[in-house]
Amino acid sequence: MRSPTANHERVTRHRRKLDRQGAKRLEVVVPKDDADLIKAVAAKLRSGGPDADNLRLQTARLVELPEVRSGEDLFAMFQRADGLGVVIDTARARNRGRPHDFE
Repeated sequence: MRSPTANHERVTRHRRKLDRQGAKRLEVVVPKDDADLIKAVAAKLRSGGPDADNLRLQTARLVELPEVRSGEDLFAMFQRADGLGVVIDTARARNRGRPHDFE
């Protein structure tokens, strides 16, 4: 049986190798029925080429969560979310407001 130190060094070497290759090992929890799908997607992305590029592009469009820094970003995010049934009325009331007396 390997010592804990030997195992740690082995894992460290493996992670450095992945890093040099531009890869990252992930552990995710998904529904059991989706496990094979996620593995197949990961394999396709690792394989490279036009199919991987297309899959990456299409997936990014479906799951990308843009960073929202302003109300304008928030409106843009909802406008891009086709099919969610979100309707935002951005029209502003143009009335002059309440009368006031500052004297």
